Amino acid sequence: KHIILLTALCSTFFFASAQKEWKGWASAGLTLSFTRKLDLRLNHLRSYSLNNPVENGFNQTSASVNYNLTRKLSLLGGAMLTSFPFSLSESTKRVYARASYKIRLAQLLNWSNGVQAEYHSSAETRFRYRFIYITRLSNRKEIPFLRLTLTAAYWLYYNQGGNQIRYFDKTGLVVTRHSP
Repeated sequence: KHIILLTALCSTFFFASAQKEWKGWASAGLTLSFTRKLDLRLNHLRSYSLNNPVENGFNQTSASVNYNLTRKLSLLGGAMLTSFPFSLSESTKRVYARASYKIRLAQLLNWSNGVQAEYHSSAETRFRYRFIYITRLSNRKEIPFLRLTLTAAYWLYYNQGGNQIRYFDKTGLVVTRHSP
């Protein structure tokens, strides 16, 4: 388990140190449980530059419904609005659905895997559909004296539709264009 934690910390360090400009993300969320199996989640995420915290990169607001079919299998569906305050571009909207499966590893860790499908509004020109594979590894119980749960997560994206992508040769000339 120490090797997993060390690997996660090292990969986070190398990723963070490779960024040109440091960004911060602050989020707030509310979960309303109607039953043991049904939740409503409301979230807001704000991006900002660490050099200038007043400068707002984007705002993302979402509402979703989560239903646990079993202790291991859950379904989630929702909608999200992303706005860029300092940009002339239109706010993007998306709806999404996710199915997740969770297993317990050695009574210490939870490992969940899921697939998410998204449909984006026409304001998002890079893609229309997006499919995401999500894997998440976390300790099963929080660390008592810190009240923290350590988590490592990976999201693998596949974008489809939208503007064409330009492909270049070794000299830098555009060879072809294809939609993703």
